[in-house]
Amino acid sequence: MKLSAAARRDPMHAARIAKQYERKILRLFRDYRRLALESLDVARENEAVRELEPTPIRISWLVDELDLLAREKILAPGEVIVTEGVRTGYHQGVLYAERALARIGISSQLGRGPADQQVLDVLQARNLSALKGITAETNKSIIRSLTEGINNGEGVVKLRKRLMAEVEGIGYNRARLMAHTETMYASNEGAKLRYSQHGVTQVEWLTAGHDNTCADCAALNGQVFDIDKAPPIPRHPMCRCTLLPVIE
Repeated sequence: MKLSAAARRDPMHAARIAKQYERKILRLFRDYRRLALESLDVARENEAVRELEPTPIRISWLVDELDLLAREKILAPGEVIVTEGVRTGYHQGVLYAERALARIGISSQLGRGPADQQVLDVLQARNLSALKGITAETNKSIIRSLTEGINNGEGVVKLRKRLMAEVEGIGYNRARLMAHTETMYASNEGAKLRYSQHGVTQVEWLTAGHDNTCADCAALNGQVFDIDKAPPIPRHPMCRCTLLPVIE
């Protein structure tokens, strides 16, 4: 037996959670950008970029400074934000699953247990790894762009624009993708665990039903899979698909 049409209209409600996660992560990158710009100005005042001539000392100083800022302003406070974001997304998925199960006559009385914590630990490590990757790529791109600008003889105004463009183009954009995609990943992991714990062996793919649903996800909509053989979900960055329990 599949869920009724009315039950299908009940979304996971993870978008609000993802947006909160996004705002907190973006705040870290905005603080980092501000301080990175200040560091560039200080470096120039200290003649670390005297006459804007490319020297190993200048590049080395910027690399070290950006690395320090990344650790102190993104990664350290980011760990707390990641922990909160993962837990909130995961618990939303658990709640979604419990409501879906209740609609087909299965009452969930499990509460939180060791299995939940194991999944949460994996999700937290996954998110921290993603945040570290975004931060490292942002730093590398900044140094690469600044080096190019200095070799072209650009002044500090253009160098500042280069730095801002790299933080916004890589840091901001990938942080947004991370927040939304990882929230849905955590939510679906919570739902799948609850389904399995109640003996559900099959799930049905459900899209969000929006006009901009991608062709790949639309093709999966309504298909039933063994719970351990369902395609990876989210299917792609910003994917909003979910899984419904199917009882024969």
